[in-house]
Amino acid sequence: VDGGEKVFAGSGELLFPLYRLYRGRFDLPLYLDRLYGAFFYDAGRVLEGGDGQWRRGVGGEARIETVLGYKLPITFAIGYAGGLDEGGESGAYFRLLAAY
Repeated sequence: VDGGEKVFAGSGELLFPLYRLYRGRFDLPLYLDRLYGAFFYDAGRVLEGGDGQWRRGVGGEARIETVLGYKLPITFAIGYAGGLDEGGESGAYFRLLAAY
């Protein structure tokens, strides 16, 4: 893929609830809140200097929302994504998301 000066990209995501846990152990400052599933589609292309070809990818993930220290919401996500076009890569990943 050639580099360029600008990029045009978009993404769509379907997020759906799987289970409402809302559980903690004893008085520990950590509890599990909700479990979600998600499917997504990404597309983009390089403008001004790129090859002009669209690159597309799809994936899915499972997310669990937690609350740490009674106040800090943190989401853990594990998923798998893959490129749809020639030369596209696929792989599993882990993400940690925190609200600010």
